[in-house]
Amino acid sequence: ERLIHKARALLIGATVMWGLSFPLLRGLELAQREHAPHVPDSALACADMAVRFGLAALCLLPFYGRYLRNVTFREWSQAIGLALLAGAGLYLQTLGLAQTDASISAFLTQLYTLIVPLIVAVRDQRAPSLRVIVACGLVLIGAALLSPGLLTHFVLGPGELVIIVSTFFLAGQI
Repeated sequence: ERLIHKARALLIGATVMWGLSFPLLRGLELAQREHAPHVPDSALACADMAVRFGLAALCLLPFYGRYLRNVTFREWSQAIGLALLAGAGLYLQTLGLAQTDASISAFLTQLYTLIVPLIVAVRDQRAPSLRVIVACGLVLIGAALLSPGLLTHFVLGPGELVIIVSTFFLAGQI
């Protein structure tokens, strides 16, 4: 029972942190653009990613660093593959976020929840079940409801297209 409560609290905490990342990164992009207007978006996105993952590594290293020597070659190769997919997806997402609203970015990023079942359907050579289709519809509706002004100011521009491409990388790492 206690473990279930802890798991729920951690899941809620991760969800809150993930949700906050969109407005925080958008705010960072705006601040960077104000202070360094001559720096290209791609360089700012790289800097954002370096700080984001660098801080994450520094936070995790004291707790998990001792386990690194036990990682096998196969695990390293899988980790590198996942890191490349996740890194490319998050880089593109950050790059696209520089050109669109945080709520639009969050909504478009949720498209990976629709792409993953499609990848599984192609891999398994069978259509998704009705349950999966209904779940995908609910996710889409829920994400739209949580994206204020989505229908009133959504325009498919360069930032939105980059974010859509990013969702394929994010789906691939799942």
